[in-house]
Amino acid sequence: MPGSLDPEISRGHPLLFQFLSGWALRIGGNTPFTAHLFAFGISLWLLLAIYTKVTALFNRATAFATCLILAVQPAFLAICCLLLPEIMLTLWAWLGVTNYYQRNYVRAGLFVCLAILTKETAISLPVVLLGYSLLHYLFYRDHRGAFAPVALLATIAPFAVLALFLVAQKQQNGWYFFPYH
Repeated sequence: MPGSLDPEISRGHPLLFQFLSGWALRIGGNTPFTAHLFAFGISLWLLLAIYTKVTALFNRATAFATCLILAVQPAFLAICCLLLPEIMLTLWAWLGVTNYYQRNYVRAGLFVCLAILTKETAISLPVVLLGYSLLHYLFYRDHRGAFAPVALLATIAPFAVLALFLVAQKQQNGWYFFPYH
């Protein structure tokens, strides 16, 4: 909950990443090694998710090349073992977008909600998915796809999740967005 952490530390961001890393440190011991291991585990999970989805869409060689290209990027190497929410945000965003593309709308909605609970900047994801659906409808006249009730619900649910978080933040901290932002 937003009131669980000092606002000067959380800066008003959703706390899913902090919650999960806190549990990892509680289970594995409050050491830098555990923190780095937790972050590295999320990075490996991201690479595995990319490999799995790209294999399903293309082939194993393309999936391996994609993972290799990501793994050797200086930005990825710099933060893959740091306790920062960006890799987890990338994981949820990747799973949300790819599941939406594969028409697994409920899973896509769940992953986009997790992305928003990791960092509120992920609110752009449902907007992009709605834009994709609109373009897909305009160019392919796909009536049954992304504008089906379950797809619309899965696309709108992240907005509701963010709204609930902001209401809880208003009740616990007295503001919707961090005042210094």
